Amino acid sequence: MQKKLTLRLENKLIESEIAPVTKSLIGIIKSNQVDESDYKKHLEEKYL
Repeated sequence: MQKKLTLRLENKLIESEIAPVTKSLIGIIKSNQVDESDYKKHLEEKYL
């Protein structure tokens, strides 16, 4: 027997603000062109 689950969110949760950390990350991503090579360089500098 299959049952369907329905997810219901309160309107205040849907309309809530984005967390400050998330906002800053979105801002960083929008303002910079970061590609895979930049990420690999970051990892090398951090761990090697």
